[in-house]
Amino acid sequence: MDEQAGSGIYGQRPLLFLFGAGVILVATLDLSVWLFLKIAPRWGDPWGLAAPLLAQWLLDPDRRPAQVALALGLPLGMVLLYAFPGISTFTEPIALGITSSAVSLGLLLIRPSRRSRTAAIFAAGMLVILGEQICNAGQALTAGDALTFDHRAYLIDLSLGISPVGVLRGSFDALPEFLRRGGWVGFQIIYETIMLMMAVVVLLHLRVRSPRWAVALAALLLSGGIGGLLYHFFPAAGPAFAFPGFPALPPTSAVSPAAAPLDVAYARNCMPSLHTTWALLIALNARGLARSFRCFAALYLVATVLATLIFGQHYLIDLVVAVPFALAMQSLAEAMIARRLPTVVFWAGSAAVAGWFLVLIWRAQWFLAIPGFTLAACVATLAGGILGVSCLRRPARHWRRRPPSTI
Repeated sequence: MDEQAGSGIYGQRPLLFLFGAGVILVATLDLSVWLFLKIAPRWGDPWGLAAPLLAQWLLDPDRRPAQVALALGLPLGMVLLYAFPGISTFTEPIALGITSSAVSLGLLLIRPSRRSRTAAIFAAGMLVILGEQICNAGQALTAGDALTFDHRAYLIDLSLGISPVGVLRGSFDALPEFLRRGGWVGFQIIYETIMLMMAVVVLLHLRVRSPRWAVALAALLLSGGIGGLLYHFFPAAGPAFAFPGFPALPPTSAVSPAAAPLDVAYARNCMPSLHTTWALLIALNARGLARSFRCFAALYLVATVLATLIFGQHYLIDLVVAVPFALAMQSLAEAMIARRLPTVVFWAGSAAVAGWFLVLIWRAQWFLAIPGFTLAACVATLAGGILGVSCLRRPARHWRRRPPSTI
């Protein structure tokens, strides 16, 4: 693609603009968190650091930069593993992120003829990473919420007649040791690579020059930003953090639905579950890509849901509310990119989320005192989610496919 194409949706200008705006916003938010809360910026998903290498591999017709970054990154990962054994799970993605960034910087310095392309590819690989950092800054602000509703969320889960987290974790722990160890590693990788998967969806759409790259990116960023705000309305950290004896969970007589204090070191990032939201958005935005990837995205969604509960990161109701939230964000993103009003999916999803929050905060006794109320609310929400997905999957006339190309 020639340099004049930079004004298009696949060109240098939109990617570089978003990258620059993201850097400024991340710096501003991280500085604010440090000044007002005295909390140092944190990195949430080191696997996302491999996104620049993926961008080089998927978007650059010249594979040599990616091959050089890979050749340098693998041995560097071994060095980091030896020097910092405490981050053994993340040494390779960190190393690949370092080497791919170094290769991009080198190309910017020594290859003036391809500076625009190199800068755009690097920006494309960094967009989701910057989005996650913006989300992390918003989550850090939840440390100002001294009280959490973990006990209330736990009791509402129990009102289903079972403990969803307890049953799943107990079933997982009952597996033979080799299956349990392998499953633990597999679920851990799935849970920790959510940002990398988000980047893959955006980059694959860019690779085939599908305008859905902008929708996928907008949906993922909108959900992270708005989800961070919702955390303040119903702060909860998850059973693994709220109950010191986890995976052992307390009896109902030991907890009450009242808000309870919790160490501010734990982010209040449960309601709604952003991991579930993002995994669902990945599956939704896989539309138009290869069938094998769409199947993988669906399996990734299921595995993410299981991982969030097995690890005690969320309560079941967090995952249920994530469904209408994700659909609302997808509909809003499509409307923003198409420059039109949101469809009924946005309004219905937003109403469902608002309804859940209103009842959870001010009428929690409905869940606890009315038999079957929690089950009915969950079933109705999920049924509405299935209907919403079918509405989103209807072909939209404003999307136009173009021949496969690169930036």
